[in-house]
Amino acid sequence: MSLFEDDKADKLARIMPLRLINMLGMVHWEEDEYHCANQKLRLLHPLSGPWALAIILVAIFSHGVPAIVVELKSSFREECVWW
Repeated sequence: MSLFEDDKADKLARIMPLRLINMLGMVHWEEDEYHCANQKLRLLHPLSGPWALAIILVAIFSHGVPAIVVELKSSFREECVWW
């Protein structure tokens, strides 16, 4: 297998929530300049809304509102794709 496929399989083996959202088709995989796998959340997927809402509520409960607002701004800019 290629480095991209090996890296993708390694990430899926280690991270259970990533494995779940990948099975649901909510993850967009792309290859970076080092031929490693990067994953981004698909914003237009039907299950992305409920998933994001659940994650945001858990984060607000554990970290507070100001920290979450800053984190969401950077996440939507750097770690999401539309489809």
